[in-house]
Amino acid sequence: MKLFSALAKLLFPEKCLICGEVTLEKTPFCKNCLAVFTSLTAAECPVCGKQPRECTCTSGKSAFLFFYSSPEAKRIILSLKHAPDKSAAEFFGGVIANYYEKRAFDAVVFPPRTKENVNKYGSDHVKAIAEAYSRRSGVPVRYALERTHRAAEQKLLSATQRRRNALGLFRADRAKLKNAKRVLLIDDVRTTGSTLASCETALRRAGVRQITRFTLANTPPAKKRYKKKK
Repeated sequence: MKLFSALAKLLFPEKCLICGEVTLEKTPFCKNCLAVFTSLTAAECPVCGKQPRECTCTSGKSAFLFFYSSPEAKRIILSLKHAPDKSAAEFFGGVIANYYEKRAFDAVVFPPRTKENVNKYGSDHVKAIAEAYSRRSGVPVRYALERTHRAAEQKLLSATQRRRNALGLFRADRAKLKNAKRVLLIDDVRTTGSTLASCETALRRAGVRQITRFTLANTPPAKKRYKKKK
């Protein structure tokens, strides 16, 4: 198995999520871009001036790793969606496990990608990250969220249209959530929060009492009110 894995890496080398160059690092980033990613996780919120881990003014009840605003941040998400690999999923699954090292959850769930997109891109990157988190943390994945109907892609819609489009978009299987009262809900990007809100509504209807939202990236507010002290 180890020989096969080594051969696979030789024939199909992993590429950096930001620059696309072949990386030999134990992360989905090359040495230079790993520093870029680290800086993204320490960027200041334009509203409160706090770093992502402390910022709550733009995310509501959602925690996140970095702001979805810079070209590098957008490249990371785009690469995950279009060219996912196991190392990237394992990396972010481990990051989330470390983030919630002292938090206890009964299950981890995620909004499933449409069948059309899975066929188009070859995988469900958020599902892969949730499964990687599960392996690192021991928290079981519950494949409980389902799409109720086919809807327009959120990225093509305005904020108001996103909210309307996501209404009733998901349902949760109560049987698959048996004894799961504290759930971690994972997604890749939060823009308006409409997808997460739809998932949360479905989960609560299925009996989940406590839901913690987590996304890799979060869209910052448009207005800038924070001024850095000189």
